[in-house]
Amino acid sequence: SKQDTSNKPFLVRPKLPPKRKFRMLVWLPWAITAGVFLGLFVVIAAIMFFLSHKEERSPIAIVAATAVIFLIMACIAIVPADIYNTSHSDLSVVDERAYVVEIIYYILYSLVIVTTFIVVPFCFFYSESFLDDDTSVKKRLWNGFKFTIFFCVVLVVLLVIGLFLRSDSFPSGTDKEQWQQYIHNLYEDSSMIESSIAFTVFCLSILGYAIWLTYTSYGMTVWALNLIKGRKRVDSEIRDTEAELAKIKQMQTHFDKNTKRGKKQYEDYKQKEIYLEEKLKALGKLTGGCRFFAQLFVPFKILIGFGVLGFSAFILVSIVITQVNRLIDSDCTFKCGFIMTEDPTIPNPIDMLLTILSKYYPLDYIAFSVIVLFLVAVTAFALMSLGVRLVWVKLYNVGFKRTTAQALVSASLMLVLSILVLNTQLLNIAPQYVTYGSRTYVNQNNETVSCGMNATIRGMSPAAEADGASASFDTPCPMSTLATIFNQLYSGMGFFGIVFYIATWAWVIAVGIFFALGIFWCRKSNVMTEEEMIEDEFL
Repeated sequence: SKQDTSNKPFLVRPKLPPKRKFRMLVWLPWAITAGVFLGLFVVIAAIMFFLSHKEERSPIAIVAATAVIFLIMACIAIVPADIYNTSHSDLSVVDERAYVVEIIYYILYSLVIVTTFIVVPFCFFYSESFLDDDTSVKKRLWNGFKFTIFFCVVLVVLLVIGLFLRSDSFPSGTDKEQWQQYIHNLYEDSSMIESSIAFTVFCLSILGYAIWLTYTSYGMTVWALNLIKGRKRVDSEIRDTEAELAKIKQMQTHFDKNTKRGKKQYEDYKQKEIYLEEKLKALGKLTGGCRFFAQLFVPFKILIGFGVLGFSAFILVSIVITQVNRLIDSDCTFKCGFIMTEDPTIPNPIDMLLTILSKYYPLDYIAFSVIVLFLVAVTAFALMSLGVRLVWVKLYNVGFKRTTAQALVSASLMLVLSILVLNTQLLNIAPQYVTYGSRTYVNQNNETVSCGMNATIRGMSPAAEADGASASFDTPCPMSTLATIFNQLYSGMGFFGIVFYIATWAWVIAVGIFFALGIFWCRKSNVMTEEEMIEDEFL
């Protein structure tokens, strides 16, 4: 008799074995990361092109700025893939994959070092004579090489110091001090070349804290407050400008143009009159229909401003909580740069969120990207608002279609230094997520808890698993490659951790100062001020 096949499906897809499924998922984060790399390169190149001065556009400056920003952003972009490997890879293969990730990290860090110390300085000094038609290409190249030699010497010195600077005072540890031995082993396992590269990157990060303390803290607060407060009312600004213009014209009649001093005062007030007349014309153009549509977006700007302020507070609170935890939960304190050796006492909201989302990759990648891009965006806003400055002296303006070649290269270097600091701050923003991801273990009470410094996981060796034997091994919870690199250097050269710890508290204070000042700062004008017009002309 024929079998009844009416209820059978037309096509049955065979289920993949679990291991094969996992092998396919292993490539998922790297495929996403490759797509992010491509998107980053296109977006960064486009931004650098539109930032560059339309009449003084330098291709070499655009290429250098794009390259150095892309490389440092790539270092951040592979962190979620690194954490995916730590969270989801089998214990028998996690070290092998971590080794590949480690190679990628050090290649990217090496390229960042080369571009920062060689490519960027060369392009800066090469662009110095770019607009001079009388200067030949040969002279421009020599001008670039000549001044880059100094930075090459500094780079060599840092690399050599990093090769041989190792700490012998760190305790070797005992059975009762498992965390000390583990951290010490992390440091001893690092090669001299890796230590040299990491040392140079950390030295650049110390320099980057100057940008982090000023530009990033400024952007996190002032950007939000500017959106909330908005600009001055156009009609009231027109009345104020007209009153000031009438006063300036009246003052001009009191100067004696026959004397040197009177003539100088008259010319200064005349320039002021010209500026006020131009300002009135510009304000007059804002009173039409465009102004009406601009007013419609004011409520949305206020909402965005409160959103930016709330998000800034969210990040700030998370960092402060980690800072407190590092002080409370670090048994080695100054010796290892305040590495947390115990489970955190106070829960970190961003850390908890990212750790939960890491179970559902790529949701954690999306949330992680939002946090990173936000911190990069606030720093970029500060660069465009304040320009490139040396202490209080403004050197260059930064703005769309009005950024000179040297300003573009300088601003890109400052942004890179701030992102290097962000790289170190990831362990403050989300320490558990960045170190262990969503990896868990079963403790002595048969409870499933998150991995930590004192946790030990029992795993099956590859040979035993293949033979079907019951042999197993105990191993500490695997750290992410990024956390391993940082802990290696902190454990051997604790002064880096101490400097970063103190600098982070200084950054928290700076954010509070800028927030307090921003509340009392007046609302901005709808047009460029006289000082901004002068700076735009000469810088």
